[in-house]
Amino acid sequence: MRKFLISTLLLLTIHLSYAQTTIERFLYLSDSLVAEGGLEQALIMLDQAERQDAKNPEVDYKRAGIYLTKNKKEEAIALFEKSLTKDPLFSPSYEQLANIYIGEEKNAEAILVYEKALNNFSDPAEKLLFQLQIIELYISEARLQEAFAHVKEVKAIMGESFDINYYEARYYNHMGDYDLAEEKMLAIINEIDPSPGNEKFFYELAFAQLHLGKYNEMKQYLKVANTPEFAYNLEMFRPEYYFNMANAYFTIMDYEACEESINKCLGINPKFTQAYELKKKLLGIRANKSTVIEVKTKQLETISEPQRKTAALMDLALMNYKAKEYEMALMHINELLSIPINIRNVKAYYLKAICEFKYSDEEMGEAYDILTKLIYNPKTPAIQKTRFALIVGRTLNKGKYFKESAEFLRMANIGEFKEIAAYEYEEMLKHKAIVEFESMKK
Repeated sequence: MRKFLISTLLLLTIHLSYAQTTIERFLYLSDSLVAEGGLEQALIMLDQAERQDAKNPEVDYKRAGIYLTKNKKEEAIALFEKSLTKDPLFSPSYEQLANIYIGEEKNAEAILVYEKALNNFSDPAEKLLFQLQIIELYISEARLQEAFAHVKEVKAIMGESFDINYYEARYYNHMGDYDLAEEKMLAIINEIDPSPGNEKFFYELAFAQLHLGKYNEMKQYLKVANTPEFAYNLEMFRPEYYFNMANAYFTIMDYEACEESINKCLGINPKFTQAYELKKKLLGIRANKSTVIEVKTKQLETISEPQRKTAALMDLALMNYKAKEYEMALMHINELLSIPINIRNVKAYYLKAICEFKYSDEEMGEAYDILTKLIYNPKTPAIQKTRFALIVGRTLNKGKYFKESAEFLRMANIGEFKEIAAYEYEEMLKHKAIVEFESMKK
């Protein structure tokens, strides 16, 4: 009897060994056929492999890869997911699923894939890899609170490291806490080799120093990050970028933002002569006109004819606006709009909107409604639509209507306003992150 059992076990072992050898042979043949372009024959080999072991996740994984090659993404996704039902610890399928979603700019779905992997794995090394991927995706989605939560978990496991400091610096840069971001990067930067692959560390430090006005130090680190990978991001370190922004802000009558952009332009390149010319214009606008305003205010009492009164009120509103007397400017604009002939005075509504943007944290009310209608009116000139979309988007950001703000700022991201629309969009994301962070603390 004992001899019979030994023989049976031996036969079973041989059978299992043969089956394993057979499935590996079919998988190998499938790979070879794929390499030669024989996709249909490769699928047949995988069918044979599945007959040997229906629970093997690698069969579905390889089959999914073939469907990806054939550009059948939905079928591929279903197969990758099927492989994970067979083995929830088959990590290549998580990677491929996430890569598909990232390629389709569906980072939120990719995050869900990695979070599922994180829940299924217990091995610390595997979990760490998934957490690092999740952090990158959260940051790319501007979901900084979630990213930072994972950073803290990883830091508890790994302790201080180059990557941890880098992620913390990215978080602080996004939140506008540039001093802390600089501190995190300065703590490690001297130990990092300025070689290909390490540019991101130097870029993050340069980014913080740009916003801190440390332009000479910034240039030192920016040299290392001056690679094609960061070509788009490097635009914001050039004086021309801020000069263009200053011009655009001047055009839309945001003189404070104009001045800030001029100062950055000249901080990066003190010899940028065109910026001095624009600064001279700005100084002219900011010149003290209190005496003129007082005289014109008294003259207003003597004017009754609607058109003359409109012109006088507009003049006073503009002078008060330029003098940062926004409440007075609003008072004159509201009086102007109460005159029946000004019911469709677009210039007045725009000035009312920017006054309210500067003076109040509330929605624009009447001005908001009019400008929004004009934006969607096909007869409104494109340049006006862009200008209106900018002020509406920025005001909605102040009012914490982030989704609506994003919509209007995207509309404004064209032509001469492209730089400031992109900048204001980033400011909106930063504001959103800060608001979310504050709400989490309550």
